[in-house]
Amino acid sequence: MSASTPPRRDGLRRLTPCVVEQKIELREDLKSRRGLAVSLEIICHNCGESTSTMSSKISNKCYDVNLRLTYGMRAIGKGGAAA
Repeated sequence: MSASTPPRRDGLRRLTPCVVEQKIELREDLKSRRGLAVSLEIICHNCGESTSTMSSKISNKCYDVNLRLTYGMRAIGKGGAAA
């Protein structure tokens, strides 16, 4: 999923009946990793539906998790390069 594609927010609600039957698989797409942010895909083996989303939101063209890591490293005196 690219940064310009909005996440499908109704995906989990549609898969709710399948969660009860425990036929849901969560996959991490390693090719789409952006620092600590990664694309997650939820696949239902019962009904064949799938949805994907990033593990972090984007703010100012940066993933929040990466920005927070950099800020945290600077806060403890390690600098942005240490992150």
